[in-house]
Amino acid sequence: MTKEPISKESMQDALENKAALTAISSVLAHWENMALAIKLNIVNDEVAFEMTGTILVYYAYKFEEFIKFRRNEQSHFKAYCYLEDLSDRWKKELQVKNILLTPVSTPSRI
Repeated sequence: MTKEPISKESMQDALENKAALTAISSVLAHWENMALAIKLNIVNDEVAFEMTGTILVYYAYKFEEFIKFRRNEQSHFKAYCYLEDLSDRWKKELQVKNILLTPVSTPSRI
């Protein structure tokens, strides 16, 4: 796995592939729904963090170009806003716990 987000060029290739576009959208929608459930106190934040903290932050980082595309080029200005907010918060928590390397990489304690 690379430590960098998926490049804009690679993302453009994926956007031309319907199966890839569907897969990326589905994964990010899953994390967006979970982030919203946490915000609404439907899902316990601490439990969700322990179970999925590193992977959620990883996906938000890897697909940041796709998120930018959805917001800017497709005019979905609030696309994945809950995911982004949660990822930012959890990234700080992971760094405090020394689980996440800088800026983002695969978890160091798994």
